Amino acid sequence: MNQTVEELGAKDTHFANASGLYSDKHYSTPYDMALIARMCFNNPTFLTIDATAHYEIPATNKTNEPRDFYNRNLLLPERTYAYEYCVGGKTGYLPEGGYTYVSYAEKDGMRLIFVAFNSTADDRFTDAKTSFEWGFDNFKKTPLTGSSLTAAYSDASFLSSKRYNGKAMTKAFDASFITLPNSADVSQASISGDPNNETVYAADKITVPLLFSYGDHNVGTASLTFHATTIADTGNGLLPVRKTSSAPTYKTNNAFVIDLRILIGIGIALLIIYIIYAARKRAREKKQIPKWKKNKYY
Repeated sequence: MNQTVEELGAKDTHFANASGLYSDKHYSTPYDMALIARMCFNNPTFLTIDATAHYEIPATNKTNEPRDFYNRNLLLPERTYAYEYCVGGKTGYLPEGGYTYVSYAEKDGMRLIFVAFNSTADDRFTDAKTSFEWGFDNFKKTPLTGSSLTAAYSDASFLSSKRYNGKAMTKAFDASFITLPNSADVSQASISGDPNNETVYAADKITVPLLFSYGDHNVGTASLTFHATTIADTGNGLLPVRKTSSAPTYKTNNAFVIDLRILIGIGIALLIIYIIYAARKRAREKKQIPKWKKNKYY
């Protein structure tokens, strides 16, 4: 569990048990819980179970009557604080941490996650609904495809040389949307290396974590992966490398490509020039020999 959340970027979370019961070595933050929730909500099976408001267990050999179970997420349909765009969530309570709640809502393709710590039994639901409504009213899902923001990471910028193509390099850029205020334009956002996550170097690929920013706010993350199609095509010299500077940027390892036939032609031309030069040199030397030496009268 600890390894998984660290890979998600949850830097301030540590699990001391799998139950969630109190331990002074068991801690997290709202931001980290949102990261964990995002991973869970991207799992269709988890989301189907989590979004079920009511489930009936039929009678068994242990019980003669069916049993009804109701989801404690009161933002689900037909529950006390029903919110039509809520599609999942998890409640919690500990005397040391109060009432907690992580919820997930989706509207017009935009997803929002709400996290409450040390709340009350009812406020966590009303606060979630208010926060979701404010988020959907004031923010928009902005496409990145074709924008100048990602132009620096296009195929034309990174994989244009025959050296890359000859080594069967492929590129994967997993960014398609960012979330911006309704009044903002994608041109006002910026992209840079993510300082919270390290570039991952593997035998056949390099994965660069990226961060989208709007002012002082993070509005999206992505990763850029350069991959060798086969192990035989592996070579760090073929991959983009990170510059060492205060502002992380990336560059391409350039290669000057010359056709082998051109090299052979140049070699032949140089050989001909050398033969002509040597012949003329011998001719000049022959002219400079005295006649008595030519006739061998000595």
